[in-house]
Amino acid sequence: PPPATEGSAVPPPAPVAPETTPVDHGENAPMTPLPTTPETAVTEPPVTEPPVTEPPEHRPEGTARLVRPGFVMPEAVELESEQAYERIERDGAGNEHKVIGWTFNATLRQTFDYSMYPFDKKTVRLHFWHREFDRAVILVPDLAAYEVTSQSTLLGIEERMVMPGWTLEASYFGVRDSSYDTDFGIKGYVGRVDFPELYFSVRIVRDFRNALITNVIPLIVVAFMLFGLLVSMTEDDRDEKIGFTFLDGLGVTSGLFFVVLLSHIDLRKELSQDLIYLEVFYFLMYFVILGVSVIAYRVAREASPEGARLGAWAQLQYWYWPLLMMASLWITLYFMSA
Repeated sequence: PPPATEGSAVPPPAPVAPETTPVDHGENAPMTPLPTTPETAVTEPPVTEPPVTEPPEHRPEGTARLVRPGFVMPEAVELESEQAYERIERDGAGNEHKVIGWTFNATLRQTFDYSMYPFDKKTVRLHFWHREFDRAVILVPDLAAYEVTSQSTLLGIEERMVMPGWTLEASYFGVRDSSYDTDFGIKGYVGRVDFPELYFSVRIVRDFRNALITNVIPLIVVAFMLFGLLVSMTEDDRDEKIGFTFLDGLGVTSGLFFVVLLSHIDLRKELSQDLIYLEVFYFLMYFVILGVSVIAYRVAREASPEGARLGAWAQLQYWYWPLLMMASLWITLYFMSA
């Protein structure tokens, strides 16, 4: 500044900016532990973008910031979620943390295996991501919030919950490593390879009584009717006793064929599986119907005018149930071992 002259005012000194320490947001930035809530355990990696501004809230001392609360279900066709409550709780050490409860309604699309119908089991999996899934937020279950976590209890399931046609068998949390062949357009996405993701699984068992009434009992009735037809064809003097003819037998087998066929079509409409256990018995019944029709034709051709029967055909009625039971047992063992 120029030298001061008499009568002139001396200007005040220029303000000096305080020294600041640059904040390192690069690769060497320290990792700041984030609070653990009953829903999430959060590990925050170094980021290059500035922190997200959050409303004032209670946070543990030394916590830089919290990620925004929320979750998504990547496998849901429709998802409606709403925050139910928010509380500030203290742990045993006196540290405060925020607890946020959610209610949600989701429609899921999953692939199930129906090959053992009607003795099949299904596992319904609820797959959760954090709302900010690109920031390496790991969700973990808060098992301490449950009184009992043994396999004999339905964890997180209402005891009076009703599922028509199904029985609840077990429920459990799980964390599984997942990998993706895309970064979802987010450069440096940390969850691309072997990233732990939270699942809540519910295992259910089908109540076979419904299938027993609608599918199995009609097949059993058809099997007995075919056996009665076979006995009437292979008994001596059957014309004098019941007035049997080949056309009568063909009419019976044709009617039973359409009964089995319509039941089979209804089953295929309900289940879209390549081949299921119960469906094989429909194919078995088709062969039985065809076999009885052929036997009726052969017996009608080889019968003498007096109604005598050929000895070999008469023995078929004794082999009917053993052969049918052996075929059913083989089908069952095959599917059980597959």
